[in-house]
Amino acid sequence: MTQKDFVFEKNKIVTRLMLFSLVLGLVVDLINKVPIKTILTLAIVGLIALIPCWVLTYKRKLENLVKYIVVLGMASLSFLLIKSHPHTANYILLYYSIAVVSMFQDFKPILIMGAINFILTNYFYFQYQDIMFPGLDSQKLISLNLYLVLITSVLAFQSRIGKKMTAELEEKNTELAKDKERIDILLSQLGETLATINEFSMNLMDNLETIKNISGEITNTSLEIANSIEAQSHSITDINQSMIESNDEIQLVTKAAAKMA
Repeated sequence: MTQKDFVFEKNKIVTRLMLFSLVLGLVVDLINKVPIKTILTLAIVGLIALIPCWVLTYKRKLENLVKYIVVLGMASLSFLLIKSHPHTANYILLYYSIAVVSMFQDFKPILIMGAINFILTNYFYFQYQDIMFPGLDSQKLISLNLYLVLITSVLAFQSRIGKKMTAELEEKNTELAKDKERIDILLSQLGETLATINEFSMNLMDNLETIKNISGEITNTSLEIANSIEAQSHSITDINQSMIESNDEIQLVTKAAAKMA
């Protein structure tokens, strides 16, 4: 998986979580009988943040901008949900928004989300102290802010490490891809070499078969020549024998002629 594909998968997951958060927030507001005007405002703001994320994610354009739109969208949703129904339980949405943004594994949007939530924490404390933070004095607010800063720092540091590990993993994947490409080239060259050797072997077999046929023909010719020589030898022997017999007969005739003379 390439870096671009990895960003696409993260944007897709976070966008779906953002949609889930919007739907869940609307359902909670309906259950709590929040005024319709507030619910419509929440739905409109949520869609304004969600639609660009959705379009950029699935069109795969300006993908690195999606994380910052999600930050603004989650901050807006958290603000509207808490403001529409200020309650201590809803304050957890601020931590939930940081958790969602941390899925990008990028420390920059996490720090931005943490800074926004720090501002919202103090805003809601002074605006709805009796409702959201009953019995929580200013010293406890400092602790609450420190917890928020600590969580944000840990998530940012973790994302930094994760991003570094992802970069190293991507570099190793690139090296593996290059090694695989080299191996494929070697295998291709080996295949061509084997094909050449196979072709050479086939030609060699054809040549050997031709040589075998020629050798057979030479052998047959040699046998025919040997047989012909042997036949000629017998003919010469017969001729020699005939000449000897003729010579004997000539001598007899000569002797007879001498006696007659």
